[in-house]
Amino acid sequence: MLNVSHPLYPLIQEFLADLQNCGLAKGTVTAYRGTLRNFTRFFNGSVTEINAGALRRYLAKVGGSPNNRARHFSNLKIFLNWCYRFEYIPVNPIHKLETPRSHAYPPRPIPTTHLELIAEAIQNTDTRTRLLFTLLLETGMRIRETLSIKFCDIDLSHGEEKIIVCGKGDRLRAIPLVPGLLSLELLEREVSKFGAEQIYLFPQPGDNSQSLSYKDASIMWRQLQKQTGTRYHVHQLRHSCATHLLNCGVSIEAIQKLLGHKKLSTTSRYAQLEHSVLRREMAGHLRRQKGGEAGVPER
Repeated sequence: MLNVSHPLYPLIQEFLADLQNCGLAKGTVTAYRGTLRNFTRFFNGSVTEINAGALRRYLAKVGGSPNNRARHFSNLKIFLNWCYRFEYIPVNPIHKLETPRSHAYPPRPIPTTHLELIAEAIQNTDTRTRLLFTLLLETGMRIRETLSIKFCDIDLSHGEEKIIVCGKGDRLRAIPLVPGLLSLELLEREVSKFGAEQIYLFPQPGDNSQSLSYKDASIMWRQLQKQTGTRYHVHQLRHSCATHLLNCGVSIEAIQKLLGHKKLSTTSRYAQLEHSVLRREMAGHLRRQKGGEAGVPER
């Protein structure tokens, strides 16, 4: 919680309200709130007292990876830009600092042997847990996207089976559910059980008006990890799905649409991992080249 007696509290509340009014995703607003909460625990002055030295000392205390420090820098920069735009400060002091470098970490698919153990454990759980993690494994959806699915987002019309999800930046996309996917079979069973009063596919126990929390889903995931003796983040199911599709010959453009990546370069990181994919592409290029040469008469 933000300290309501802190000199920056009114400005931070205005800033966060503007972010919400602009339609930023709930998770994005939460990230800004977290950074500013941490900063107010370190710095107790007014906005006009923030200087490059204070910002430098705060960033030096930020733990975690270089990416975490870069995220805090970016969030503070945007907040201070907002303060400058509304004339609460004459200049933005963070512009005097060098932008911290961040690293684009490669995707981390779960090794096949461990993934098979996890997939088997998923199939031996209760209906809700089985559906949740099968969807994650087969569609590559983010955990928060999956938890927010409402029944009105599901279309099980024959030949049109899909789920509409809201991803990062509140961008909507359709997740196709083709026949043969276990998640489609499980979903059809689950939908048939509930009436019109059901809102969320994964409701909070005892409160159908709220979706299952990320915290509760994480507990379910940790129980699966304990059963299988593995230690992976639930987001790695998304990486495993994308890698599996890539290995099976699905185009990088199709995977981009499925995962909801804004840039193709983000999806291309999966191809950089897979030696087998590179070999397949090179072999295909050689076959096409030889096929073209076969029609050229000798001179």
